[in-house]
Formats: sequence, C-alpha cells, structure tokens
Amino acid sequence: MGTDILQTIPLKHTHSSSNLLSKNEKWVNKTFPTAQLNNTTSFSPFGSKVAKHEPHTFFLGCSDARYNESCLGFTQGEVFTVKTIANIFREDDISTEAALEYAIDCVGVKQIIICGHTDCGGINTCLLKRRDLLPKAKLNKLYSHLNDIDDLLLQYNDYINERTQGDINNLLLKGKILAMLNVQLQINKVKNLDVVQRAMEHDGLKIHGLIYNVDTHLVEKIDL
Repeated sequence: MGTDILQTIPLKHTHSSSNLLSKNEKWVNKTFPTAQLNNTTSFSPFGSKVAKHEPHTFFLGCSDARYNESCLGFTQGEVFTVKTIANIFREDDISTEAALEYAIDCVGVKQIIICGHTDCGGINTCLLKRRDLLPKAKLNKLYSHLNDIDDLLLQYNDYINERTQGDINNLLLKGKILAMLNVQLQINKVKNLDVVQRAMEHDGLKIHGLIYNVDTHLVEKIDL
C-alpha cells in the first residue's frame, strides 16, 4: 500500500513553489563537493562507512525560524535539537523528555544548551496581554503552553519595570529580560529530571543558558 501511494506522488513537483528537491541538490553540492560524494569520509570527523550519530550537545531552542543551533558555529552531526514555542519545556511533554533521555543515556551528550531569543512571539503575546485572546482563535493548546510566561510576568513584573527604568513602551528590552527569565526557569525544570541529575552528578553534564539577539545575531550568557 505504501509503495502504491509513493508511486502516485509526483515527488519532483511536490512543493514546487519552493522547489525543495532543487534546493537540496544545491545544498549537497555546496556542502559535500562532487569529489567527495562517494567518499565515506565526507562526513568527517565520523570517518566510518556509516556516519555515526555522536552529537555532543543537546539544544533546546524556540520554534522561531530566525535562529537555530548553527548560531553557535555547530555543524551537521554535532547537535541533537528540539525546538518548542518560546523554548518552553513542559513537564507533560513526553516528546522532549524522551529526546533528553535518548541524547543523554544513548548518545552521551556532554552539554545541554537552552537558548531563548529576543523578539519572541510567545513572550510578546503575554507582554501585550494578548494571551487571553488565543482561545477565542481556537488556539487552546498555545494558550496552555504559554502558562510559564504569564506566571513569570506576574512574578517579575516589578523587576522587569525596574530593569527598563519604567519605560512602558520598551517592548524589545522587556521581552529580552522576560526571555532570559524564561530560559532560567526552563533550566531549573530540566535540572529536576532524574536523567539529567544523574548525568550531572556522574558524567559531568553541563547546562548553559543563552539568549540569541535577532538584531545582531550574537548570543549572550544568561546572567540575571
């Protein structure tokens, strides 16, 4: 049945507006020069007939399309990545927790990076008091997902106002501060996982909190 379905799909015309297959060919030619296409060492430093999956870093970032782990100079094969809206780790998110378990216990990553960013849509939604509008737009899951941000805003509203010197119109700076607070919260939640605690205690697993600035493309260490 699966074969029959595949035979009916004109793959070369799928998503023809963006011409995905053509883009892939260009990427292959740029990333893996023609002389190396049949050379198994083109996946160096893996250097085996079948490229090993040995990422050293677990990266939890926001689903925002403007950044990913490449902002840290990582290349293909170095990072095990999960992206969620506003880089939130929910305790009921089995998928992300399973990814962490696999990355730590099976792959053996050495560090976890939780990286938020400025001008985050999820954070701005809460800052602008628009979260309550989400259920009216049938975005109930998103409303629930952003609960952490609203809680942080309620808890740290005075702190944020002090850091922005009372400038109620400085949305970008307020959002950056809230994004930093959010990264720290997600770090604390991830640290509570048994698999993470074991790896930190026995294997020296490190956890880093970063913020990506979409205007400069530079990252900063979370230091609140």
